Amino acid sequence: MAGSELMRRQFLSWAIGGCTALVGARTSGGAEPGISVAGVHALGRQFSGNEVGVTGMDGATSLVLSSGEALWVFGDTVEGPFESIRKVDLAPLRSNTGVIVSRQDVSGGVKSFRFLATADGKRPRQLVPFAKGEDPSKTRLWAIHGACVGRRAYLFYHRISLKPGVDVFADFSLEGMGLARGDVDKLEFERLAAPGGTREFWKGDQPTFGVWVERDGEYLYVWGSLMTGMLLARVRVERIEKLGAYEYLVEAPTLKSPSAKPRWG
Repeated sequence: MAGSELMRRQFLSWAIGGCTALVGARTSGGAEPGISVAGVHALGRQFSGNEVGVTGMDGATSLVLSSGEALWVFGDTVEGPFESIRKVDLAPLRSNTGVIVSRQDVSGGVKSFRFLATADGKRPRQLVPFAKGEDPSKTRLWAIHGACVGRRAYLFYHRISLKPGVDVFADFSLEGMGLARGDVDKLEFERLAAPGGTREFWKGDQPTFGVWVERDGEYLYVWGSLMTGMLLARVRVERIEKLGAYEYLVEAPTLKSPSAKPRWG
């Protein structure tokens, strides 16, 4: 399996394993020491029967907005009937989409939701836009996760390049991780510029920080993925847009060294 696809699948497996214990789908793998799951049950297909004809989405994460609603974000999104996602032409498909989910009891599944749609309400709207000159048949922008800071929502996204004649499930080139910003009232995002003039805060050969984000007090803790595993960075909430403000965990307690102090560099 190609490295870029393996890395993505490893992260999705980790993320789904972490989330499904909460939402009730089946997960696999051994439990962490001291953690036990009372029980799980399958919730079935979610977000079906929507008004914009979406029939499939790649990946799924969510973040809580200042309104108390949740923004669920997805990668490549299929509309209408299809037999197989393999070798499908991605060019006409939205590269990323989103759903607003109101506060509700989800023990029986997500019942109240709405796709963020185009002005005519006929198609899902792409949240993180392509730049001028980017070709959707060659470039994809996969919204991964994010955070809400006051009245602004932020999305970290993978920018990937498709390889000519190669199915995206077989291989692709990961160009890096970018950051997009939008107002929570409109959720229309703009891609922020990174140092050096690109839009990739972390390049393709670096850990792609932003695959998972969690706020704790004055910091956002930002997980990154690489073939060697998961890594962790942190940044003060108000400085999320400044790449130079991120600190990286270089030492932490382990089973072999339980007395080690966390050290950021």
